[in-house]
Amino acid sequence: MRSIFVTAFAAFALAGAAHASTMKTITFEGLSNGQVVNSIDGVSVSATGGIGEAVIFDTSLDGTADPDLEAPLFPVSIQPTLGNIGSGNVLIIQENATGGPDDNARGGTFTFDFNGLVEITDFVGVDFRDNAPGPQNLSFEIFRDTMSVSSFDFAMANPTVAVGNNRFFSFLDVLTGMDSVGDQLVITVTGSAGIDNISFNVIPIPAAAPLFLTALAGAGFMRRRRKAATA
Repeated sequence: MRSIFVTAFAAFALAGAAHASTMKTITFEGLSNGQVVNSIDGVSVSATGGIGEAVIFDTSLDGTADPDLEAPLFPVSIQPTLGNIGSGNVLIIQENATGGPDDNARGGTFTFDFNGLVEITDFVGVDFRDNAPGPQNLSFEIFRDTMSVSSFDFAMANPTVAVGNNRFFSFLDVLTGMDSVGDQLVITVTGSAGIDNISFNVIPIPAAAPLFLTALAGAGFMRRRRKAATA
């Protein structure tokens, strides 16, 4: 029954998404260079790789361990209409327990757990593919109630495109063309990288949802009652 309720509720929530969603963007601004991020704006954050911590990197600083993340950041060649990103914070996977912020050269995963259903509309990847073709890559997967609903592999889709030193790529167009409604976003990088500007629409529970779920519960009760009567 749980799967029936979850599927029906998700469909019902999606039907009301266009009517009452609220847009949010996580910019990571206001946090300190080197600060560990476990949650932000109601979203839980975790990381694997390096020392297993998602950490703030301030791109406005000079002489850091990662000059390839220092501002200004420029759009990748296939997105020439995007403007430069000025100084600010990005999220990295911390490589070492000592020293300042330093993104893990062997990559890892960023996991963002949202408090309910959201429609993920954009995020920015920074310096995640120095050479193309090459071993560095970024891929992501969106989950809804633990089930994978969409995924994307940058190197597979863009085998000759590099997003290297001080370059960024916006995933707006990619997400626009897929089912991006879920409650978890997992971003996997195979080398050093930064993440910024995660945009999403919060999908509220429609006002009629409690009545809808009550009706489903009543239908389930009547089904069990009929089975008991015919046993």
